[in-house]
Amino acid sequence: MALTRIARARTRIERGSRVREVVFGLQDALLATVGLVAGVDGATRQNSRVVIFAGLSHLVAGAISMGAGEYLSSAAQRRVTSAAARDAQRIGADEPYVVQEGVLTALEAEGLDRAAAYRVVDLLSSSPGALTTMFQATALGISGEDTEQPRRQALGGAIVMGLSFALGAILPVIPYFALSGHAALLLSIGIAAAAIFAVGAAIGRLSEDNPLRAAVEFSIIAVGAGGIGYAAGLVISAIAGQTVSAGVG
Repeated sequence: MALTRIARARTRIERGSRVREVVFGLQDALLATVGLVAGVDGATRQNSRVVIFAGLSHLVAGAISMGAGEYLSSAAQRRVTSAAARDAQRIGADEPYVVQEGVLTALEAEGLDRAAAYRVVDLLSSSPGALTTMFQATALGISGEDTEQPRRQALGGAIVMGLSFALGAILPVIPYFALSGHAALLLSIGIAAAAIFAVGAAIGRLSEDNPLRAAVEFSIIAVGAGGIGYAAGLVISAIAGQTVSAGVG
């Protein structure tokens, strides 16, 4: 029964890592796209075709960029972690007393008195592998999962991040396939705000914060981003119009 509970807890942690990628991919896409859509809408005087083209271009470029960034950062982090784990194994084989002292110090930092910590280290020393694993976990903060299949894990994270960004980026564009003008813009911002509200609540839950407060904060940011983007588009459109008029004159 206890082992089953441990297995379930580990599964929740592993899923939580993927949920984090989904949530933050959606968050970035929604915030960036609603601002882009509003800005292009204002700059082109509510030309739906241009908004759709800009939105889809942003979706493709952003999904590839986010996926590649996630892969590179995750793979690099895991390579560094794997190198540190290999160093720990070499130290354990060549200088076991260093590993023993590292584990002893880490256990004392966790609250064990030196005598109890020494007994634990003495017991672990009967198995060099167990001692090295404990050294990695306590002194270096490295778990076995951090060094497992770095490329495969990084690729999985990249795919999840890219797809979640694509989903978040398409939502604010959908209204422009059927509507135009202020109706499309308002619906786009409404859809983005609703999605951001849900994402904010999810982030609040994952971070053990108040889900409602996190949702409200992200919704305000989404609406604000849309308003700023639209205002910027109007300003750019006005400046461009004056420039064209001056050139013609």
